[in-house]
Amino acid sequence: MRKLPSCPECNQTITFLQSFKNINPWKYKCPNCKAKITISRYWKVLTILGCFLGAFIVGIAIYQEEKNIWEFSDSLTFFAIVLILLLPLSYLSWLYVEFKPYNKNEETNNLP
Repeated sequence: MRKLPSCPECNQTITFLQSFKNINPWKYKCPNCKAKITISRYWKVLTILGCFLGAFIVGIAIYQEEKNIWEFSDSLTFFAIVLILLLPLSYLSWLYVEFKPYNKNEETNNLP
């Protein structure tokens, strides 16, 4: 099994559950030492794509309900199935996250 992601400052592991305390990858703090850390641009793009995917999934349920194709209980079933499928995928992707020390200059140089 792959090693869990760790803080580049204190070298303590950061668990999948601890990651839910910091949902903003641009302002991430180590849950152990509270140091500012960040993830690569690749993972930030994946985070943004995940938000769009979530909005798309919610849009499907809203559309189906508005067209009277589904009832509310059908939407809840849909969300439960999606959650059951996506949580393991999220965990597997979490295993590949690599944190690096926060560098304010690096963030401003990456702006378009």
